[in-house]
Amino acid sequence: MPRVAATVPIAVINGRLSDMAFKVRFTDKFNDYDTGDSYNFLEGGVLSIVYAANKAKSTEYHAPGQWMQVIAEPPHAPGQSGY
Repeated sequence: MPRVAATVPIAVINGRLSDMAFKVRFTDKFNDYDTGDSYNFLEGGVLSIVYAANKAKSTEYHAPGQWMQVIAEPPHAPGQSGY
């Protein structure tokens, strides 16, 4: 079952994650996401990620088993951007 990390990531610089608002650990890699992006946990353990790059929003969905962990800055809660 996917988990939300409760630990502080190693990439913390001066109390903030360097140039990212959250990070997702997939089964084979880590991806960094920007402050304007948002994530949410949907029914059945689906992870949705909304990209806000250049104000052209797009959404991707990841089924349980494709992602393992979400690590976010403290003010970057599910469903919110980091702004």
